[in-house]
Amino acid sequence: MKTIQLKNQKACLKELSKKAKITELLTEDAEARIFEIISYAILKNHYKNIIVYFGYSRDKMEEIPLQLYKTGRTNANDGGIDFVIRPVGRFFQVTEVNNYDKYLLDIDKVIHFPITFIGNSK
Repeated sequence: MKTIQLKNQKACLKELSKKAKITELLTEDAEARIFEIISYAILKNHYKNIIVYFGYSRDKMEEIPLQLYKTGRTNANDGGIDFVIRPVGRFFQVTEVNNYDKYLLDIDKVIHFPITFIGNSK
């Protein structure tokens, strides 16, 4: 019984250590590329087991897993949209800057598509 408790405590400490490391990398002065990479990893993990259903009628529905794709390079301030989730076509724009002018420029890129902003804040 004590062995199981010790293993559970070690697992909890390991999990806390991972969270602390990620939190450390996501500080306000963190490099933008690191923020973008971690954002991708978090989103990829979040959407990995989600299935959506598409079809023209109920009897022709098809199960399709959501897939997150990077759109281009991981390069801060490259002017592109960062991620898209297929098959729903949802765009993710990652930004660490709290600047509304930048948000408006990003919105102009995909004015006809749904977009989700991922921002870095305190």
